Amino acid sequence: MNCFSAIITGIETDESGSLFLLELDASGLQLSMLLFDLKPAFTEGSSVNLLFKETGMAIARNLTGEISFSNQFSATVTAIRSGNILADITLASPAGECTVIVTIRSVQRMKLDIGDSVTVLLHASQISLETPRMITEN
Repeated sequence: MNCFSAIITGIETDESGSLFLLELDASGLQLSMLLFDLKPAFTEGSSVNLLFKETGMAIARNLTGEISFSNQFSATVTAIRSGNILADITLASPAGECTVIVTIRSVQRMKLDIGDSVTVLLHASQISLETPRMITEN
């Protein structure tokens, strides 16, 4: 599980009050996420941890044009650990290190190598939110 520290910078709600869009700042990365249950601890200015799965994100090289992913940020490939089918790729981003899991075929097709610049793509619905205190209690 990937984890970035962030600050909640904005909260919007839908007309029914049951869906929330949170704007977040993770070390200068502007990210957003969808949330159905807004806990009282999640207020503007709160420090939070953003959690997202290695399999719930994508990477792109030489990305051009518009896409529907809410969250896009630059990162550098720092390690590639390959298995028979999947590869575990470690990325350095302004918010910290994260890992993405993709198929070996994708690594080969993209000709990925250590030091390559990529764009990380992360849907707003693929992020979970916890307070830093919640993380340390587990």
